[in-house]
Amino acid sequence: MVVIMIIAILSGVMITAMNGSGDSRAVDAGVSRLDGLFSLARSAAITRQTRMRVLISLDDSNLSLANQDKPQRFLRYATIVYEDENGDWQVYTEGEYLPDGTYFSPALSTTGGSPQVSLNVWPLEIDESTLDITQPSDDAFTSVGPFSLTGNTEAVTIAGADLWVAFEFSPNGTFTTPGARVVVIPGILDPSANIRIATEGGLDPTDIAKGFVVFRSGKSAFFKSGAQIKEGN
Repeated sequence: MVVIMIIAILSGVMITAMNGSGDSRAVDAGVSRLDGLFSLARSAAITRQTRMRVLISLDDSNLSLANQDKPQRFLRYATIVYEDENGDWQVYTEGEYLPDGTYFSPALSTTGGSPQVSLNVWPLEIDESTLDITQPSDDAFTSVGPFSLTGNTEAVTIAGADLWVAFEFSPNGTFTTPGARVVVIPGILDPSANIRIATEGGLDPTDIAKGFVVFRSGKSAFFKSGAQIKEGN
């Protein structure tokens, strides 16, 4: 019986470790996908000599159990759009989904420090079948934040079927909001748009989050620790 108990305990430890490792790999994959989109947008801006925007979806229209007829995009789907020669915006590439159970974190991507980092939110309708865009004027860009966490819960206070977090590169590849952060977290999303971050053992959400900061040059640098994410360095 003692041997069986020891095996059971060790098995539980191994399963916990494996689950944690799975979360970490998923977050790594999510960060890699977003970094790839940012790199593609920057190079395309230079090549095409036009503005490019990376968009992350704030579409909460199918969070409820009664309305899950399409893949859940909220804080998980990202795409790129560009400004054509007529000043109209067009879809540049097929979008990317973050791995299941991982989300872009508005709270950890913004900071109330000095300088304050906020997010730009853009109302933009993209027809899924034709990829045609119904666009507002540029002054519809709204700066929001900073957001915050309460314990291990992030309540996202801004959402909408045609709302996007938007990051822009200018025609020469420079980044228009230098110092912007892009952070990914593992968690569970409820119908009220609350992300329950999967922390155990007293860990801080920043200890399991990963991401990068984008400089004016358009190049990015990855955060090396949770402390860097927390401090915004």
